[in-house]
Amino acid sequence: MENREIMISVVVPVYKIREDLLRGCLESLLRQDCNEAEFLIIDDGSPDDCGTICDEYEKKDTRMRVFHTENKGVSHARNVGIKNAKGKYITFLDGDDCLEDEVCKKSIIQMNISGLDLIEFMFCSNRTEHRYDEELVKLSSSQVRRFRETVISHVEDYDGFLSGSSCGKVYILDIIKKYHLLFVEGLKKCQDRVFLFDYLSVIETIGLYYYPGYRYVYNASSITNRYNPNIEYILDEALDAFRTRIQKIDEANHLWTAFYTMGVRFFCVILLLNIVNQGNNESMLIKRKKIKDLAQKDTYRSAIKNCRLSEVGKKNAIITILLKLRLYFFVELVSKVIL
Repeated sequence: MENREIMISVVVPVYKIREDLLRGCLESLLRQDCNEAEFLIIDDGSPDDCGTICDEYEKKDTRMRVFHTENKGVSHARNVGIKNAKGKYITFLDGDDCLEDEVCKKSIIQMNISGLDLIEFMFCSNRTEHRYDEELVKLSSSQVRRFRETVISHVEDYDGFLSGSSCGKVYILDIIKKYHLLFVEGLKKCQDRVFLFDYLSVIETIGLYYYPGYRYVYNASSITNRYNPNIEYILDEALDAFRTRIQKIDEANHLWTAFYTMGVRFFCVILLLNIVNQGNNESMLIKRKKIKDLAQKDTYRSAIKNCRLSEVGKKNAIITILLKLRLYFFVELVSKVIL
């Protein structure tokens, strides 16, 4: 086993994951009928029993390698995985999700046969099933260009795929290492999208694999609209990360449009999680002033003016139209109802 050839590395960051979900994730790796796989489990300093559970599974299968680190966030954990990976290919799995039993074997075969730089397989959830034909479709150059846009704009063009996630995709590890690509540590939102955009910026070929190999485990308790007074700052950091990258690209007008579309989406997230959130006890006058001030910031003013309205979502489009008309009173009222 020590001298076996490693073709694919699966990187799994672990931090404060419910025991049944973590075990389900690790069990899905044990079921992989692929001796050419390795599973890098990164315990991100989890204060609970996650680290102990990971060690338990490492003893069950020599393909598993567990790393215990200080708590530095999911980006750092994934970077530990990248730096220690031995495979020709690499993929990422969240510690509360699962892989279907033959993902590793199928991914190796498809990457070897196609010669593509990136393959994305389908997502399904523990509540839904997808029909599939396992067809691999190579995207045209214009579709690859569009794919890059959607990573920024948060638009999903293909049913059953989550293009903005770093998970559910198979990358070539040598490309990642050649261009020194890593997840941005300290970034609290859009870490996946920034890493994926960096990878897409140095490759030319992408394939969509119509096989639902990634199983997202739906967990209602993880979905929340909890009040977050720091959300504007957090999202500004993500905007800055993309702005810096787009500025370095020639003929990037299409990417700027995607950037502005993302900006409008972020504006509405700030409304939802901060300004009009039930946890915000400020007066209506203060909230409306905050909406006006936010709309007049350079980034968001440009976003409201230049976004692709058809791609921001119906609810966000209503808010955007009201912002274009500077009807901040109605923005405050309507956003509480529809967001």
